[in-house]
Order: sequence, then C-alpha cells, then structure tokens
Amino acid sequence: MENFKLWYRKAEFTPHHEVFDIGATTQYALFTGKGVNDLNANGNGSLMRILPLAFTACTEEEIREVSSLTHAHEWSTNACVIYVTIAKKLLNGENIDEILRNINVRDPYNRLPSISELRDADIKSTGFVVDTLEAALWCITTTNSYQESVLKAVNLGSDTDTVAAVAGGLAGIMYGIENIPNKWIEELANKELINECLF
Repeated sequence: MENFKLWYRKAEFTPHHEVFDIGATTQYALFTGKGVNDLNANGNGSLMRILPLAFTACTEEEIREVSSLTHAHEWSTNACVIYVTIAKKLLNGENIDEILRNINVRDPYNRLPSISELRDADIKSTGFVVDTLEAALWCITTTNSYQESVLKAVNLGSDTDTVAAVAGGLAGIMYGIENIPNKWIEELANKELINECLF
C-alpha cells in the first residue's frame, strides 16, 4: 500500500514520471487506506496488477489480501484468485483449454469454462472486473499467438489497455518472451525500470 501511495502522490514507478489515470475505487482506497468492499466497486483495478503473485508461493488468502488493498468485494478478489490460478497452471505447462474446462467457478464467472465458444457479440470489454476477465480469456482462447491475442483485446474497444494487459499477461506465459514482437518490447516506456523489476 505504501508503494501504491508513492505511485499516486509522487509518480514513483511510472514510465514518464506522471500519474495519468486512476480508478475511483483505487483512489478512494489510497485516500482512506482501506479497500472498498462494495458491489458497485468491482472495477478491474486489482485484476490488472495481480499477475506477479503467480510467480510466488502465494495462497488464495494472500491473493485476496493483495486485491483487497483496493478492491475488497468478493467478485474482485475471486477474479484475482481465478487469474493467478490460471497463470500458475500455465507456468506448470498445462493447456489453457483444459484449465478452463476443469475450472471450479461460480456466478458471475460461470461462463469461463466455455468462454471460447462465445461470439464476439457476447463479449464486453469494459472496466467491470467480470467483463475484463472474460474478455481477456476469450482473446487468448480464440487466437494462436501473443500478438494475435493482444491485438484482439485492443480491437474489442472500450477498456482496451487493461483488457490487453490482462490477456497479454497470460499470453506472455503461454508463448514466452521470444514470441512477443521485438518492436513492441523496444518501444516500451521506461524499459530500465521494467528490467530492474524482472531481472
């Protein structure tokens, strides 16, 4: 939470040393120091930042705690658990279609096991956490490369940056850094900070 506050108040960890966007739920949580547990506070703010936990020996409870720093409602914390669980299984070499077929989810995530069968008209690319997770998973299960999945997420429109980031996180695990277009990597802002965090 202290690092989130440094980001918000002093633009730490930003690519151009400026904060250009923050969701209302995240802003409120940083102002009050406590996550929001409300049905109407289920944006995708915690989902978009939760992926690093897939590379740790975290528990479900720890995933929920990290989500709850800002987004404490069960729909948001459940989305984060689902996403990190999928990422961990992909890291173990499991197939995304198999993972989703066997995933244990309940409403409002009951479309996930058959997400690849939906038409694009059935997918919403909004900032609502359920829509974001569905759209990201739809993009990676209906394409065959990192580039295709991310471009498909962007082309859905609406909350393109976050949906593409969530899809790209899993696609990166599936296809590996060597299959991310080199031009995209070269154009990353503040690549030095990213490398410092990763390597």
